[in-house]
Amino acid sequence: MKKLLIVSPTPTHPQNAGSRARVFALARALQATGHDVHFFFVRRERGDEAAMQRWWGNRYHAADYTEPPQRWAKPSMLGRVAARLAPAWRYNLPLDAWFDERVLPPLAALQAAERFDAVLVEYVFMSRALEAFPDPVLRLIDTHDAFADRFRTFLDSGREPDWFSTSRDEEARGLRRAHAVLAIQDGERQVFEQASGVPTVTVGHLVDERCLYSEAAASADGARLLFVGSGNPVNVASVQHFIAKVLPRIRDRQPTARVVLAGRICQAVRPGPGLELMGELDDLAAAYRSATLVVAPMQFGTGLNIKVIEALGHGMPLVATPNAVKGIDTSARSFVVAEGDAAFADAVCTLALDAPELARLSANALRHAAVWNAQQLAALQQVFVGQAVNA
Repeated sequence: MKKLLIVSPTPTHPQNAGSRARVFALARALQATGHDVHFFFVRRERGDEAAMQRWWGNRYHAADYTEPPQRWAKPSMLGRVAARLAPAWRYNLPLDAWFDERVLPPLAALQAAERFDAVLVEYVFMSRALEAFPDPVLRLIDTHDAFADRFRTFLDSGREPDWFSTSRDEEARGLRRAHAVLAIQDGERQVFEQASGVPTVTVGHLVDERCLYSEAAASADGARLLFVGSGNPVNVASVQHFIAKVLPRIRDRQPTARVVLAGRICQAVRPGPGLELMGELDDLAAAYRSATLVVAPMQFGTGLNIKVIEALGHGMPLVATPNAVKGIDTSARSFVVAEGDAAFADAVCTLALDAPELARLSANALRHAAVWNAQQLAALQQVFVGQAVNA
């Protein structure tokens, strides 16, 4: 057992976004494997601090955070042209641009008082927090995503870049502050390890395994197509595309079909024909149980789509784009992959009317989730026994 501190700008409560679910699930997994886990919340986002204090008890710590001045200003037409010709200067930030140095003294004081064996920092742009923990403390980074030239993913999709992006050299410099790195999917693990030389382990999102698929809901009149997500730009762009380009094709064939949105994504979408906005829910179980299937129509993005893993963990039939299932084994046939608007609409319409196939996918999804969780837990344990290198 190790005494471990998680340092995170993302709260563990509520779990209403993929990043929050990731941090909370990782913390629970570490606790379940016998580690004494503390949580240090850097208040970059708003969270439910009362809920966090109840959950963590005297293992909850927090520090205030001041937003850095760097922001992407909305460029002029000329600016957009210039950015496309030489965009790195325009969109990449220095590695530590979002780090508030005032976090270091309370971290150092906490280390002096608690004497942690290991510290896990969430996100490479928070990696400077590791400086508060001298040897022999095991220093780890949970990356969540690849941030090297991340802006290009948005520009290539015709979107204004959002959130953090840095250069490849800067990301590698941040990773080298750690003894070992956690990647959320294998493709990123290879990139991180090659760029930084730091041992890197793939630890995907750990998900609760509980079957919420309902044959009664699946056989009800009018297919209910569930999308669960936060209001991040990738989700918003993908859902807007789905509503504009795919939903009309589905409703031409099945006029009573509806898209059901749950989570903060509802704040970014206007009500319309064939849409049901459930808003933010404390418990998503009812949303899953009332759905015919889950859709993940992601148009672009990096990292791992936690919404996909959670759908599998809940035993839900799923239709996803190739972008939505990056880093997930497709050989288990536990979901349907469809590329292009027409193919996606066809897959949804066909599957929604095929009760035996819905049931088969549900069973396969649960098996897939069980194997997935076992693999991620085994990889996580490697980090703490000095074998932080994937075979």
